[in-house]
Amino acid sequence: MTRQIFILILSIGAVILGGVWESKYLERSCNFVLADVEYTENALNNNNFEIAKSQIKELEDSWNNVKDAWNIFVQNDLIDQIEDSLIELKSYVNVGNKEEGIVYSQKLKANLTDIVNRQKIRLENVF
Repeated sequence: MTRQIFILILSIGAVILGGVWESKYLERSCNFVLADVEYTENALNNNNFEIAKSQIKELEDSWNNVKDAWNIFVQNDLIDQIEDSLIELKSYVNVGNKEEGIVYSQKLKANLTDIVNRQKIRLENVF
């Protein structure tokens, strides 16, 4: 009986630690991507489209580095929303549309932070 209880406690502990590790990983990787989004948005606010275009490439690289790992933890439709927003942002930056570029950078930031908040271990996310 004590062996079964020990295995049960160990299993629950592994699930909780795995959830905490997942949440921390998503938060750290999200911050890297968000930094690139904010840098792009600042370049757009300053009407510097050349810097914004180069930053979009870095943003895509950052996203591609974390996308495969995120596919393991996050629902695919949420990943698709991020990719759609990134494509829209890139297209507006390439044509020099400041206002729409800022809108989609805000949308991208909201999508990223929403995913991280959904994956956090909280009672409201469990039930």
